[in-house]
Amino acid sequence: PPPPPPPPPPVSGSAFPGVPEYPYRDQLPDLGDPADVTSCSENGTTVNGTADDWVVVTLNQNGNCELNGSYFVVQHSTLNSRLRLSGGPYAVRNSEINSPGTGGALNPGGTDILIEGNVVRDNGVIPSSPDHHGLNVNGNTSGLWILENSIYQNSGDAIQFCHSCVGGVHDGPAFVYIAGNVMHDDEENAIDLKEFLGPVVAVCNEMYGYERGQFSGNGEAVRINDEGQQGQVWFAHNNYHDNLTDVAPYGSDAEGYFLDENTTNVNNSNSNTLFADGAAAQPYYDQYLAEYGLDLSGGCQ
Repeated sequence: PPPPPPPPPPVSGSAFPGVPEYPYRDQLPDLGDPADVTSCSENGTTVNGTADDWVVVTLNQNGNCELNGSYFVVQHSTLNSRLRLSGGPYAVRNSEINSPGTGGALNPGGTDILIEGNVVRDNGVIPSSPDHHGLNVNGNTSGLWILENSIYQNSGDAIQFCHSCVGGVHDGPAFVYIAGNVMHDDEENAIDLKEFLGPVVAVCNEMYGYERGQFSGNGEAVRINDEGQQGQVWFAHNNYHDNLTDVAPYGSDAEGYFLDENTTNVNNSNSNTLFADGAAAQPYYDQYLAEYGLDLSGGCQ
C-alpha cells in the first residue's frame, strides 16, 4: 500500500479572526499552472498527486463529476452539473458551479479541504419543493475551509450539513471554518447546520435576502437546527441584512456562541446558544483563545 500522507505543517492564523491558515496553502500549485486532468466521470475519477507535486484539474463539462484522491486542486473550472469530492487534502478554487437541480452542487467530504473563491449558484428552481443546496457537506469530514465564495439563488441552502448524518453514528463534520463568503437569496438558509461534531467557526460572512418561501424556508439566514447531534459552534463579526430573521438556533442542543454579531433579529428560544457583544463577549473570546490558540476577537478586513 502507498505510504500514509505526511502530517500537515504547523498551523498559524489566517487573515480571518479565529480561523487557522489552511495547512497546505504553501504547497498549492500556482493559479496559472496548466491542467494535468481535464475530464471527470460521474462514476468516479481517482486523482493522486504528492505533497510536493499537486495535480491540477480543470474541467468544462455538463455531466456530473466525482473526484477522489489526494493532493489535487480543481481550479479555473466551469461545471453545469454536480461535483462530488472525497479524500484529501484537496482544494476547489476559482471555479463556477451552476448545477440545475442535483441535491448539492458542490459536495465535499474527507480531510483537509479548501473551498475558496468559487461561484456556486442557481442549483434548482426557486420556488420549488425539492432542496438543492450550494454546498452539501458530507459526514466524516474533518478540516474544511470554506473561504471567500459567492453562493446564491439555490433552491435549498447556500451551505448545509449534515442531513444524511442524522440518526446514525455521530460522524458529522468537524473543524469547519466558514469565512469571508457572500451568501444571498437562497430559498431556505445561508447556513443550515443539522448534525456536526464541531467546532464550526463562521466569521466575516455577508448574508442577505432570506425571506419566507412558497414551498420551504422561513426567511432565516442562519439556522442551527434541532435535528441530530451537535457540538460547538462559534459565529462572530458576520454581516446580516434584509432577512426575515438573521439567526435562528431555536430548539438546538449545540454549544453556541454568537459574538459581536450586531443583530437582535434572532429566534433563540429553547436553545443553548449565547449572544454577547462588546465587553460581554470578551470572556468567550478568551475561552476560544484558550481552547484553540487563536484570537477570534479581531475585526474583519
